[in-house]
Amino acid sequence: STLMSYCNFRPGSTSDIDWVEFYYLGENAVGKRGIETTSSFTGSINIQYSSIHDTEDGGAYFAGGAGTTVFSNNVMWNVNTAAVASVYPLQFTSSSNPMTISGNVIIGAKGNTGGTTGYCINYATPESTFTNNTIAGFDAGSTNNSALQFSNSSNAVIGTFSGNVIHSNSTGGLYFSSSSAAVVGTIGTTTIYRNN
Repeated sequence: STLMSYCNFRPGSTSDIDWVEFYYLGENAVGKRGIETTSSFTGSINIQYSSIHDTEDGGAYFAGGAGTTVFSNNVMWNVNTAAVASVYPLQFTSSSNPMTISGNVIIGAKGNTGGTTGYCINYATPESTFTNNTIAGFDAGSTNNSALQFSNSSNAVIGTFSGNVIHSNSTGGLYFSSSSAAVVGTIGTTTIYRNN
């Protein structure tokens, strides 16, 4: 029964956010999924050393055309508690702009309990840097979920992917969607264990 808020970063904006605690965020509506940049985002957003917790729908959703996105050394827990369809604790998606997602810890997030698919992280941005992240204790809510999904388009390049740990989740660890059938690149040192 707590009212939720959201942070929507608009095209052309420049934001540098460090050491901030975000909570009670997220609604199941475009532009309101916790911390969000729009698909036409052209500015820069840099969030580091911050925490995001107790969100209702989503957590952080990064899209963007020509924008710069860095999301590093953050901690997320108890995110996406409403667990609605097509809303993820962490999603980054851009067809043309690589992002940096590095050194984050996500604990106790929830997936889509009412639908057939949902992921803790939806990785849909080719050539991004995705390093040294940890996903643990993800409650999938459905058998077709996974802690981390690659949903890049066919022939997309993975980018830098190494040092990640995916463990103790109630679902699979890593999943390539059918649209990612011809993804190319190298998955570096990655540890995946104790997933259902």
